[in-house]
Amino acid sequence: MMRVYRLLLLAGLAACGKPQPVTGPAPAETATQSRGSLQGAVTYRCESGARVFANYQTASTIQIRWNGRSYQLAATPAGSGARFSNGTLSWQTRGDRGSLEERGRIVASGCVPET
Repeated sequence: MMRVYRLLLLAGLAACGKPQPVTGPAPAETATQSRGSLQGAVTYRCESGARVFANYQTASTIQIRWNGRSYQLAATPAGSGARFSNGTLSWQTRGDRGSLEERGRIVASGCVPET
């Protein structure tokens, strides 16, 4: 019986020394991490044919020109990619694709930089 307890004790101690995989959601990316090399002005062409003009001013601010108006947006937390918002208009990018929301409704999607 004592032998069984010793084996269980040794097995328990051995399990403590093994690295355990990290589980759970990954931390949210910030705009500065995911924005990568985008700097200055970028013109995006969207699936609908519409254009979105984005001027990446700093890591935390962007100016968007859309529908003849100019909007100043600030970086906000994003699950993935970069997200900028002013509470009414939101611009989100993942990789080289972007989408624009106005009052929670997607108004431009599948936007890619023009070449």
